[in-house]
Amino acid sequence: MRRFFLNAAFCSVLGCTFGVSPAFAASGFDQTPVSMTLVVDAADATRNLIHVHETISAKPGPMTIAYPKWIAGEHGAHGPVQNVASLSISAGDQRLAWTRDLTELNSLHLTVPAGADSIDVRFDYLGSPGGTYSEARLATSTILTINWNQYLFYPADADIRAVTVKPSLILPRPE
Repeated sequence: MRRFFLNAAFCSVLGCTFGVSPAFAASGFDQTPVSMTLVVDAADATRNLIHVHETISAKPGPMTIAYPKWIAGEHGAHGPVQNVASLSISAGDQRLAWTRDLTELNSLHLTVPAGADSIDVRFDYLGSPGGTYSEARLATSTILTINWNQYLFYPADADIRAVTVKPSLILPRPE
């Protein structure tokens, strides 16, 4: 029987705020509660491929979503956005156009259509046989490492204290 060991630290992107100052609450971040569901499908992880589907609550109008840039334990802005492929954003059955920010390459701008209360973000995360933390293999036949921060976009203007994430994980089938 094959066993997978799961490293699922989810604190590094949304949930860990230390000593948040009152100035942050007045900093212009939208304090509207945001709910997200995150499905990380690691069925192909041994092939260095993770499939991601997330649903982010939204309101009609302009919206900016961001891929994590600053990762806990890293000493620079090393969020591996270069590993994101096949990105698709939709609201209901309507595919949404998006543009990359010209200065913050981890940020995407889009417009949520009237009547929509959420967006769906789908992408594949490509691992590589490299040696650094952000480029390590995703899985072997016995070990799966999940770094949750690599598998999500989040509303860039949201107050992180108002974001709730419901994650789920689909594990690889034993060979």
